[in-house]
Amino acid sequence: MSIFQLRKMSLFGTETTTTAVIRMCVPGNTVVWESQSSGMTVVNSASFADDVGGCKLTARHTYHGLPTLLLRLFAGRQRSNLQQAMHELKAYVEGDLARG
Repeated sequence: MSIFQLRKMSLFGTETTTTAVIRMCVPGNTVVWESQSSGMTVVNSASFADDVGGCKLTARHTYHGLPTLLLRLFAGRQRSNLQQAMHELKAYVEGDLARG
């Protein structure tokens, strides 16, 4: 079992730290990890695929538990934060931090 710490900004602007467990790993292709926070279980996955000119990253997040009902209220903000994070990751990986 592989365990790691995640630090992230919550929807309310506070930094939180959770422990995540890697549930599945296909080297060079996919990683799935699970964490728990605020009464929810969050399952995340990242998949990588060859694409014209580079690599395509697909990130998925599913939420389980009663507090997920509140997440619907913040869906737009959460989507915007994720898009910004992916844009910054792309700039970092491509070595163009001024663009991020």
